[in-house]
Amino acid sequence: MCYFLILLCLTFASSISFAQLNQPQPTPAKVHVDGTPSTLYITIHTDPSYQNNNTVVNTNLLTSFQQQIQAFVDYTKAGQDFVKTKLTNFSDFMIAYAKENSMQLSVGAVGAIYAGIWFRFIYLHHRIFKPDTWASWKNKSDLDELQSISQAQLSRELVLAIQKKYQAADKIADFITPLMAFIVDINSEMNHINSFIWQYESLKKIKLIALFPGYGKTVKLLREKLKRLLFLKNVFGSWMAEYKISMNMKPENTRRAINRAANHTTLATKKQYSAARNKEIVENFLKSQPTTLSQSLAQQAC
Repeated sequence: MCYFLILLCLTFASSISFAQLNQPQPTPAKVHVDGTPSTLYITIHTDPSYQNNNTVVNTNLLTSFQQQIQAFVDYTKAGQDFVKTKLTNFSDFMIAYAKENSMQLSVGAVGAIYAGIWFRFIYLHHRIFKPDTWASWKNKSDLDELQSISQAQLSRELVLAIQKKYQAADKIADFITPLMAFIVDINSEMNHINSFIWQYESLKKIKLIALFPGYGKTVKLLREKLKRLLFLKNVFGSWMAEYKISMNMKPENTRRAINRAANHTTLATKKQYSAARNKEIVENFLKSQPTTLSQSLAQQAC
């Protein structure tokens, strides 16, 4: 009897050992604990129910995302079709309207072009014949009379007129800004005159100038104005070149103006310093001119 029980226990133990040997052994993972290598066994068990639930959730999300994309594509396509239909209908309407009203549209287009040309003539005429333009300066004297005046005297009168026209009341010592304003204005006047003449000559070439009567004499007058402006610009350029040369030949003038302004106790800002320097330039310029011009410009500055 004891022998039979011992045999049964051995058989049971051997079956358990055989089952454990048949199971897949986990791969050992080696780790270091406090610098000592150790072996760590990790057994992973899978849950079939969890995998099934996860698969169902992922499938539902993918289906929902695909449905949203398809809905967006359908909406975009419908919008494109709507716009395309509207554009096609509008194009067909415009073509039909143009065919039915071709005469009215042609007359309207020609009328708009004609009115635009007239408007440009009027605009340029208004800008050119303003009483304060430089083309009207000394208008009592023709170009030949201006050319008969000595260039030195004419340049002095021109500089005095420039300062009188552009000099601001609060910047009486600013000598350079009026000169720059003169250059801008005289170039603008010349551009307006050239635009007027170009428009007239273009219409004359295509035999349409008869539709704009009365501008033949105006163009002749504008050519004279353009010559006057070119002459004044040349006089001013010659004076400016001589003035720069004279200033460069006397560098002590600029240095003296800078030192005087820098040492002046009442100058507290850079703006005042610049004004003092410009005033010194004006004084140097007046000293190089006749007494009449010096007195006139000095009275104007006061």
